Amino acid sequence: MAGRLSLGERHIKDVQAVCRLPAESIGRFRQAVDAADPRPLHPEQIRRLVPESDRDKYDFDPLLRLVLSLISVQRHTDLSPDKILDMIGSTLAEEGGAESVSNREAWEERRPSLKAILADPRFLMVTKALELSYDYMNLLQFTRIITDVRPLYDDATGDQVEGLIITFTLRMIYNSTDGQHSLSIALDKADIDRLEEQCRRARAKANSARERLAIPAGLPALISGSQDDAAL
Repeated sequence: MAGRLSLGERHIKDVQAVCRLPAESIGRFRQAVDAADPRPLHPEQIRRLVPESDRDKYDFDPLLRLVLSLISVQRHTDLSPDKILDMIGSTLAEEGGAESVSNREAWEERRPSLKAILADPRFLMVTKALELSYDYMNLLQFTRIITDVRPLYDDATGDQVEGLIITFTLRMIYNSTDGQHSLSIALDKADIDRLEEQCRRARAKANSARERLAIPAGLPALISGSQDDAAL
């Protein structure tokens, strides 16, 4: 038996959208990715490689989401591309009805192109790059520095403002394995200055690593969180 792959609602919609993409367009898309120089490391870089003849006609985002997700499944299981495609086909067959039959036939027609993508080292590299970029216990989602003004009142009656204290709070929202969390840390001016300098140094180090290591070796380099290999 082919078995069954558990698909969420979004995955099912992506599978259905892929069934509506012409098989020839999927093949042209893979060929464009294989011919790209430098090699893509980010989904946005792959998205830009959709051939112009197809770009205005079809939405390739469902295909890209689906194949990167399935390649990740491959990397963390012993499932082959054929096995994964079989499982999705079985899931489509279980839906029943005329639409299910149509989707199953469309899926089988697109299967050779999809199998080629799942086995393509360039799509595999993008999946690995994404996983390595975010393979951390805690992932920062949002930060802000809040500047607060605290009045100093007179001791006698408390109705006179005699001075002001200006404070800073670094507020961080981050995700971990058990959900979203927040953390607030009090900063002073020296902390702000050091943080600004460390940010500047981090950007300089990333630029140095790319120019002195990646470029001489002819390797693509992507700054984590960016979409362009030239972005800092």
